[in-house]
Amino acid sequence: MNRLFLTFLVLPVLFLTGCNDLKNQKEAVAAILEKGGYSADYVDKVIIVRDGKVTSLRLEGLRLGTLAPEIGVLKDLRILHLDNNELKTLPNEIGELKNLVHFSGPSNYLEKLPESFCNLVDVDFLNLSYNNLKELPENIGNLKKLKTVLLRENELKRLPESVGEWRDLESITLTFNKLTGLPEGIKNWKKVQTLDVSNNNLQSIPGTIVNMNLEVFSFHSNKVTDLPPEITSGSFVVFSAGHNKLCNLDNKMINWLKLQGYTDEMLRDSQVCSD
Repeated sequence: MNRLFLTFLVLPVLFLTGCNDLKNQKEAVAAILEKGGYSADYVDKVIIVRDGKVTSLRLEGLRLGTLAPEIGVLKDLRILHLDNNELKTLPNEIGELKNLVHFSGPSNYLEKLPESFCNLVDVDFLNLSYNNLKELPENIGNLKKLKTVLLRENELKRLPESVGEWRDLESITLTFNKLTGLPEGIKNWKKVQTLDVSNNNLQSIPGTIVNMNLEVFSFHSNKVTDLPPEITSGSFVVFSAGHNKLCNLDNKMINWLKLQGYTDEMLRDSQVCSD
């Protein structure tokens, strides 16, 4: 009899707790929207609720200007879209979203990420293209589940060595940055099928790229003067090396490039010359 009574007592408490969680989460979303001049009536238009919890928040194109610290209340969030919001910074509370798997924040004005961003260890999709990022946190390698990374059109000059911890990475786009080199840690990217580092300031390509499972490799529009001999063992579907300064290649490498579909005119565009 006592057990039955306790069961009926506990169930309403659990139900009320769940209701309170959802209420608190909706209030947090309302606070975020309010900073951008939106009313609480907008809340249900930007969230998805599953099992009484806010699991998706889509704030694309709202031009919020700032992301309120209340974002940290949404601990059950799995998908977050912050595209085109004129954000210059992210609050430290972003690191509270430890269930997040999908983070999209392109077309903002972010110059750096808070260290707490490295707490998002379940994220497997990261899009921070079209920002002003000058660097990534040294511990960004903590995001070990990353499969897709999009960092197009930022101001990155280097990648932290810790990116070598992205062992599940399959695709990474780093076009239109200011990279002068690639870290040794990329030798661990053995699942990577697409690597795009075109339009940077690279002067060399590490031979360790042959450790990857590359199908698409693009490094056109850099300052590369030579290619590692190991590259000829790669099996590429797309190999884009145009508009570099490949003036230190031997005839064997030039013949290999021709096998990749490079015509004499394309080789001239890359300033290719033999020894």
